[in-house]
Amino acid sequence: MASNEPDLWNLAAAGGEGDGRPRFPAWRRALAGLRTLKARLTLAAIGCLVVGIGSISMLSLAQVERGLLAQTKSRELVEAARTAGELAQRVVALQQALRLTAERIDPAVERNEDALERQLLAQPALLQQFSTLFLAAPDGRVRVVIDDAGSRRPGLSIADRAYFRLTVAERRPVISDPVPSRIGGDPVVVFSHPIVRQGRVTAVLGGAIRLNSRGLAASLIDHEAGVDSGELLALSDDSGRVIAHPSRDMLLGELALEPRFREALEDWRRQGSPVEPAGLLLHQPGEIVSAAGVAGTGWVVWRALPESVLLAPLHTARVQALQHAAVVIAVLAVLTLLLVRQLLEPLRRLEERARRLFDASQGIHEGWPADRGEIGSLAQALRHVGAERAQLEQFTGELVGKLGSVMAAAPLGIAFTRDQRFELVSRTWCALLQREES
Repeated sequence: MASNEPDLWNLAAAGGEGDGRPRFPAWRRALAGLRTLKARLTLAAIGCLVVGIGSISMLSLAQVERGLLAQTKSRELVEAARTAGELAQRVVALQQALRLTAERIDPAVERNEDALERQLLAQPALLQQFSTLFLAAPDGRVRVVIDDAGSRRPGLSIADRAYFRLTVAERRPVISDPVPSRIGGDPVVVFSHPIVRQGRVTAVLGGAIRLNSRGLAASLIDHEAGVDSGELLALSDDSGRVIAHPSRDMLLGELALEPRFREALEDWRRQGSPVEPAGLLLHQPGEIVSAAGVAGTGWVVWRALPESVLLAPLHTARVQALQHAAVVIAVLAVLTLLLVRQLLEPLRRLEERARRLFDASQGIHEGWPADRGEIGSLAQALRHVGAERAQLEQFTGELVGKLGSVMAAAPLGIAFTRDQRFELVSRTWCALLQREES
């Protein structure tokens, strides 16, 4: 079977010269070449390679990404709970230090403010843990204050402070909400411990930690927060007010003002604002946010890790994988092109031989590709057609020769016509009409 389609490799090279075919612009030859069977098979194979390798790469990387996110969420949940646990241990340590100091204050020292100052100044370990120490009377009057500036007796009253009233009323240690300091005005958290004698509170010993200094939470958050990782840690109370944050402007502000925690805070509040020491994961677009409660305080540790930073190495690996896949596809495409060309070489030879099917100068059984399968069957069929045609032409020639001999020997003029045209006439017929045979 002869094909009228141009050959992808021969047409572009020959350009139609020397074979009787017209020349075409290069772009038209290239476009025509894409219609050949070789080109279509090659493009189909390349398409399958692109889809196959691309799908496998994307599915594999997507699975790795999901696994990485799940693993990181579990890790962040554990880290939030661990950080909250460390804070709880520090709180307990501070309360114990305050309790031991309060137990060492005997009634005689408590009544003498000079002796009281000397005893508190003799507690360097306690002064390192708290930015301010103070002793207040049951009516709220601050008798002694000790801080970095030394000791003084300011005569201030903290009777209106909720933590102080709760300490006196329930005779138990209390941790205050973040409040502005009555002495320096800085935001502080106050640890208070009652001194109870004969069933009544005779004094309240307190220690304050400035939130804008490297105190209890600030030092932990500064230590944990990774600058390179983009991780953000913060500490809030159970109402969402900021106790510790890398930015001092956020102190005592609403955690909702931090964009990286805004939707997570709303999710937390929808769940009932749980202060859960075991931790929980919260929804925040583009972030992995975990929160855990600090036992015994009502504080909540917040951790945010951007997914973009976490997935950046994976995205880089994805680009590299696509680049490698492109190189592999290009190499496989060239190999496929060569393989298709090799496999379809018998078809090209069959096409060339079919074009010369009626060429009498070539033998009937010469030039056919020796191949199996469909191409071999097609070549065999065309060879049979050629042989049948040669036999028919031979038989027709013999028949015409015999008919010519009969017409030449006949005494009458004989003529054969078709569609009112003379096809075959005898010499006698031409003589009768005075015409030449030609």
